[in-house]
Amino acid sequence: MPNRSVSGTTSVAKVVVRVATLGFAFTLFGVIGAAVQFDATRPVDPDPAAGRVFPLSNRGHIVYLTKQEQVLLHTLQGISFGFGLVGCVATYFYRKETGKFF
Repeated sequence: MPNRSVSGTTSVAKVVVRVATLGFAFTLFGVIGAAVQFDATRPVDPDPAAGRVFPLSNRGHIVYLTKQEQVLLHTLQGISFGFGLVGCVATYFYRKETGKFF
């Protein structure tokens, strides 16, 4: 009879890595999409009355965001980084346990 704890752990690790990889990819594309959208649609001059005082630079083209837009962008970046970190750690433990890379 196979050792269920090891096979169960490896299957959980595979699921965690796959979910983390998909989460990383989707949130990374979300960050890129939001940054491109903001770059194309936000004003190039700061507007303190509207709260557009937070600069976003894309290859020298600077646009100004509101606090909410900046928080959205930074939150997506943080979530993407978190998914990537979880995926790397889960992959490390999976490889350490099984000796193979999926």
